[in-house]
Amino acid sequence: MATNASASENVSWLLKETWSGGPTTRAFLDYNRSAFLSVFGLPVCAVCVVTSALSICLFCCDSTTPRTTRKILIVTSLVDVQFLFFSMFYLQPFIFCREGCAWRQFYKSLAYFLPIFALVDILESLRNYLVVLIAVEIFLVVCLPVRNKVGWSGKMTNYLIAASFGFYVFVRLPLISHLSIEDAGPEWSRVVPGLYQTDHADPADYSPCLQIGRSLKRPDHFRQEQQIGRVRRARERERESESE
Repeated sequence: MATNASASENVSWLLKETWSGGPTTRAFLDYNRSAFLSVFGLPVCAVCVVTSALSICLFCCDSTTPRTTRKILIVTSLVDVQFLFFSMFYLQPFIFCREGCAWRQFYKSLAYFLPIFALVDILESLRNYLVVLIAVEIFLVVCLPVRNKVGWSGKMTNYLIAASFGFYVFVRLPLISHLSIEDAGPEWSRVVPGLYQTDHADPADYSPCLQIGRSLKRPDHFRQEQQIGRVRRARERERESESE
C-alpha cells in the first residue's frame, strides 16, 4: 500500500504545471534532458572512449604499478569503453530521432531498449565496484604490506572482479525483469507490483521470490488497488475543477 501511494504521488507531481500556464513537470524534465544530451551527450562519450582506450595502452606498458592493481585498472578502462560505447546507442534516439522519424518505434521498442539499458546500468555500477577494489588494495598495500603480498594474488583479483560482476547482475535482475514483464501485456501486469516493490526494498529484507510469489497469488488484490487509485484520482480532479 505504501509503495502504491508513493507511486501515485510521483505521478501526480509529474502532471503538475511547472509554473502557471507552463508545461507539466514531466514535459519540462524531458525537454531539459533532450537539450542537455544534444549538447553534451555524444561528444563527451566520444572523447571519453578515446581517453579510456589510451589509458588501456598506458596501463599495459606500465611496469612500476603492482600487477594486481594494473589488472584492475585495465579492466576498469575496458568497462569504461564498453559503458560509453553503449551509452552512445542509448543517447542516439534522444538526439537524432525526432517526431516522424522512421526508426523512432524501433528505438522505443523493448527489444532495443532493454539490452542497452541493462548493459549500461550493469557496466556503470561494475565500474564503481572496481574502484572500490582499487581503494581496498591500496589500503592493504600501505597498511598491511606483508599480508597483501601473501593474500592478494592475481587469481584472487580475478575472483573478486567476477564476483563483483555476478553480484550486481543478481541485484539488478528485479528491475530488468520489471521492465520486461511490464511491456509483455496485461496478462503479466499482476507481477509488476511485486517486482517494483522488490527492486525498491532495503537490502536487509530482500526477498525477490517471496515478493513475486505473493503478487502471483493475489492478482485480484492488485487490480482492486489499481481501480481504487484510478477512482480516487478522478475524484480529486473533479474536486479541483469544481473549486476552480
